[in-house]
Amino acid sequence: MRPGPGVCPQVLLGAVMLLLSVASAWALTYPSTPAEARAQYQQLYEALETQGSPAPELLATVDPSLRGKAIELAGRLQSCMQWQSPEGQALYLFLLQTEGGVAVALRCDEPLEGVRLGDPVRVLASLPANDDSTEFTLHGIIRQADWAAAPPPEARPESAPPPPEAPASTPAAAGPPSPTVSRTAVWDGLAAEEEASRPELPAVGMPQESIDRWKAWVARQNRKLTDLQLELTVRWVIIYSALAGIDHRLSFAMIKAESSFNPLCLSHAGAMGMTQLMPCNLESMRVSNPWNVQQNLRGGIQLLSKELHKFSDRSNYEQCILGLAAYNAGPNAVKKYGGVPPYRETQAYVKKVSQQFYDLVKAGYP
Repeated sequence: MRPGPGVCPQVLLGAVMLLLSVASAWALTYPSTPAEARAQYQQLYEALETQGSPAPELLATVDPSLRGKAIELAGRLQSCMQWQSPEGQALYLFLLQTEGGVAVALRCDEPLEGVRLGDPVRVLASLPANDDSTEFTLHGIIRQADWAAAPPPEARPESAPPPPEAPASTPAAAGPPSPTVSRTAVWDGLAAEEEASRPELPAVGMPQESIDRWKAWVARQNRKLTDLQLELTVRWVIIYSALAGIDHRLSFAMIKAESSFNPLCLSHAGAMGMTQLMPCNLESMRVSNPWNVQQNLRGGIQLLSKELHKFSDRSNYEQCILGLAAYNAGPNAVKKYGGVPPYRETQAYVKKVSQQFYDLVKAGYP
């Protein structure tokens, strides 16, 4: 099913506004000093017999081997939802974007204060052993800055075992390791600045005047792209969207929201390139170099198509918003909540992309 010509954009946007709700404000309680935070965290780490950090693929699939075991995760808190149980108990659900690029839901039943959204943190959590829940119970948390400020090993009591190794609290430590390939934009085998010899342009079955209109639109998002880079970007987006069976206007809207067509865009969570592919998706999308613009566009558009087609039995607007939510938050989150997850980032993302898609359709972009 191709979201686009069959979608009424006004209905789509209205549905998005009705189905999404803004997550509540929240706060986490926290020990008053870094030393107290480290002591509390270390005590919990040992008492829970923490198993260390699992591989990203085990987290992404909520592997059964994780159940009933305490694990440690590092990442950033992205959002929080607060509600009350039928018994009137306050409950909190946090979304942790791990350094391995996996979104993990953390449940907590007490309000904590002192950690802000976006702070690099380490957490101790566990999955229930006896049910199919995909939400981890949050046992302990510490800011990376407080953990990294620990005294050197010789200053600790000899009886205290060394804590798990933690990266320093720097912007570089916020995301997963960089890919082994160099972070240099590659355009069809040419260096980003090279325009001496234009490659053979792929045919897209669209008149040049229509391509030029798209080039002008992309140029408004990223004025650093050269004419050749604009030409290649537009043609690749149109071609790979057609091959994936989705409307290229939706692909253009997605890429604008993800990176504003910056081929070297790198998020704090490690998402890379124009379509912000996560490291865990590179192999399945057959992307060997995320900085190769053609590979990145192909992989990202294929991934978006994959998520959209999971909801091909739904109405057009449901397919569109659920597919976008799955692209942003992961299919497990959409499945768990039976719709768009209550994550502020995902809600804002779906609104932004669907609004841009509507604007492109309304403006008559070919």
